[in-house]
Amino acid sequence: MPVTYRPGTAEDATACARIIRAWGAEVDWIDPMDALEPMAAFWAEVFAAHPTWVAEAAGEVIGFFNREGHHLCGLYVARAARGRGVGLQLLTLARAGQSQMVAWSYEENRTARRFYRREGFVELCREREEGSGLMNVEHLWTSPA
Repeated sequence: MPVTYRPGTAEDATACARIIRAWGAEVDWIDPMDALEPMAAFWAEVFAAHPTWVAEAAGEVIGFFNREGHHLCGLYVARAARGRGVGLQLLTLARAGQSQMVAWSYEENRTARRFYRREGFVELCREREEGSGLMNVEHLWTSPA
């Protein structure tokens, strides 16, 4: 099934919030996610303010990223779409025109950390998140050009 990529809009926020909530349900180390409606409202505001791209297949949003300047604020791919290059294409779009990019992941999210490392990011630091106590890892990518 072909995947298309397009700029995201506030109308995509509910589909993107579903992807995040599904990811949260997959892992046993993160607190339960917010309810769908408040999460979608939050992402709709973020999408309106900062560059966002979505990946679609058969009319369904299967992944997205959001960027604020050179900070990658989120990159998520639906479970059924993983391993097909969707995350890499979204990251390629996010890095376009950037000389560097910062991304954060949870220490427990080994898949994300492996992905960023494979794509040329290096670990900068670790910080414990207030509230959850989870460890966050900061990654930096610098353009080779």
